[in-house]
Amino acid sequence: MRARSAATLESVGLDSSWHGIAVRDVPHGVEQLTQLAASIVSEPSVLVLDEPTSSLDADEVATLFRALRRLRAQGVAILFVSHFLEQVYAISDRITVLRDGYGQGEYATRELDRAVLISKMIGKDLTE
Repeated sequence: MRARSAATLESVGLDSSWHGIAVRDVPHGVEQLTQLAASIVSEPSVLVLDEPTSSLDADEVATLFRALRRLRAQGVAILFVSHFLEQVYAISDRITVLRDGYGQGEYATRELDRAVLISKMIGKDLTE
């Protein structure tokens, strides 16, 4: 069990120095990565992350994104909910825009201009 948990923690970017430390005693970014590790132990086919980077610093976001890219390469579908548009563009293949609970469209990330994305999000043409 220890070997499996160590391997899982390492898969999300946590080196062996964090193994065996109580979650209450680690920085928030490490806690977030530990929660990600706990969620992937069961080898999910879909992973839903709601604002996972909201309280992470840049290094922690980079570590999280490396882990998410590895999971994506293993075939895990990841639903990444965020208001940080730079991060959305950095990590996603497709973007689905919701406004007031209704779908406003689904787009290939590389084909979606940021101004169009923002227009879809706010419901107004940015030139107005």
